[in-house]
Amino acid sequence: MMRSTPAVSTLPPELAETAQVAAGAPNPHEGLVLGGRFRVGALLGEGGMGVVYDAVDLVLDRPVAVKVLRTFDATYDARFFTEAKIIAQLSSNPHVVTIYDLGRTNEGQPFLVMERLAGRTLRSIIETSRGGSSRTWVCEVGSQICAALFDAHTKGVVHRDLKPENVFVLEMSTLPTRPRTRRSSPAGYPLTKVLDFGIARSESVPLPPEHATKAGSVPGTPAYLAPEVIRGEQATPAADVYALGIIFYELATGAFPYKVETPFQMILAHASGQPLPWPEPDASRRVYPPAFRTLVYAALEKSPAARPTIKEIWATLAEVEATIEAGG
Repeated sequence: MMRSTPAVSTLPPELAETAQVAAGAPNPHEGLVLGGRFRVGALLGEGGMGVVYDAVDLVLDRPVAVKVLRTFDATYDARFFTEAKIIAQLSSNPHVVTIYDLGRTNEGQPFLVMERLAGRTLRSIIETSRGGSSRTWVCEVGSQICAALFDAHTKGVVHRDLKPENVFVLEMSTLPTRPRTRRSSPAGYPLTKVLDFGIARSESVPLPPEHATKAGSVPGTPAYLAPEVIRGEQATPAADVYALGIIFYELATGAFPYKVETPFQMILAHASGQPLPWPEPDASRRVYPPAFRTLVYAALEKSPAARPTIKEIWATLAEVEATIEAGG
């Protein structure tokens, strides 16, 4: 880092909630056929609520992913089925993971069958690129996240756990056709999917009151919590915007927008701290137009009312991309 640049903060490992891929871990479901057609294979990863396995659809002879609830719990069970219904609401959106089936194992554990994605999470890309990704690529990925969130927000759905681990960029070889949004960029043509609606809130698919988020509890990942959520207020679309602002900062700079070392400092930073100044460009970090930097800081405003909407962010990204392609 150049001496003239402001301090750049990276997210401490203990604060970065990443998917845990347990190589060689025992897999009690391997070889089982769920729902009479989905043969379970290797363990792919684990989240807070479910375990995800590679699998094969024996009827259609295609790879799928199967998410199985990791523990018997009435609240988790209700949330699991709510997640499936929410994803089904968004099934026509190409930037939301597709659900194929829902059922229960012989032991009564619910399972969710989804499309099997090949590619990388944004977390992996951020950690390897460190702000060096193509600027048009960043704008395109950002626009596709906006496309998913705009559809969700329009249908009364707030994700509540948007983070780089829950955004997936597909490998180019897996694309059957080119997406409609734009032509290929120098970094490759991205197709982005938003994943894991496990704690999403939906106006049309509400949880039973006994399983809803309890007063005083804070849903989500600490590194991406909006200030109002930390205060105990209900998450609105503006909370997703705040998380998206952090993701944009990380994608563009390779750094976290707050200098923190402990979970307590993280909460204080979200609640009342100011984001770090934009780092100066260096050998690996790209130069972004002022409009992009202004957009990111607007998304990180402490007041939900002061943040732009997803539709406004989407429109601004198109303008920024046009400026970049014009040589700006």
